[in-house]
Amino acid sequence: MRGLSRSLSHLTGSLWQKRLLAFAESPLRAVAAGAVATVLTQSSSVTTILLLGLVEGGLLDLPRAAAMAIGANIGTTLTAHWMAVGLSQGWLFTLTSGGLLFLLFRRTRPAAGILLSLSAVLWGLEAMQKALVPLARTAAFEASLGFLQRNAFYGIVGGFLLTTLVLSSSVTIAMLQSLRAAELLTLTQALPVLYGDNIGTTTDTLLASLATGPKGRQLALFHFFFNLLGTLLFVPITSWLAAAVIHLTPSPKGQIAWAHTLFNAVNGAVLLPFRHRLLKGMARLFGFSP
Repeated sequence: MRGLSRSLSHLTGSLWQKRLLAFAESPLRAVAAGAVATVLTQSSSVTTILLLGLVEGGLLDLPRAAAMAIGANIGTTLTAHWMAVGLSQGWLFTLTSGGLLFLLFRRTRPAAGILLSLSAVLWGLEAMQKALVPLARTAAFEASLGFLQRNAFYGIVGGFLLTTLVLSSSVTIAMLQSLRAAELLTLTQALPVLYGDNIGTTTDTLLASLATGPKGRQLALFHFFFNLLGTLLFVPITSWLAAAVIHLTPSPKGQIAWAHTLFNAVNGAVLLPFRHRLLKGMARLFGFSP
């Protein structure tokens, strides 16, 4: 995932960053710009860490950066959708194509890097899906399912810790899709883990903000509270979310992907109008300059 992000960033250069900043004039445009940036880099963490630097450098104001961070959360859900449609089976094609481009044409080496990194991600996810199936026969996994069934809090904590450890919500969401596809988790068991994944993805942004000034830390905390408040919003309506995604698709992987998208899209729609108040509230709570 890191190699894929670097290759995409190298190919697109800084031009797309300037264009996105120019485009992100209104709140909705800022959300769209954050989503596009995340689709280009395939990592919401890369986008939000970039936003930290832009805010600290005075190139971007906090409310617009907060709107772009909301968009980054929405953009990162695309990865789950292309995993849901079975693109993990295409790793051999991307590996072959990337290898040929790298060996035969010097000018296409940035694109080759994207294909080679993508093939590694796809192969890894496919291998992980196959390796997860035997878990159904282990006593430890059955016990953990019992915890998830009894209390959604355990699922949230588990998702948070796992994403914090691997520093990629895309990987943990893909693991969740694999568990659902193997029928090792019910949808109602999986959704709290998904909520925790979304909180855990803010960890690397919080760590990166320690090296920034007050504005960067304020934006990182906004990113954290955005996902935390979204979790508090969705926990009481988990059954509604489950019913909605089942209606959208019968595919177990697709249900996780749509749940991920609805979580971030609905959360963004609710909190976008209140981002100024949330930023001011954090300024008072943590002693930042308003």
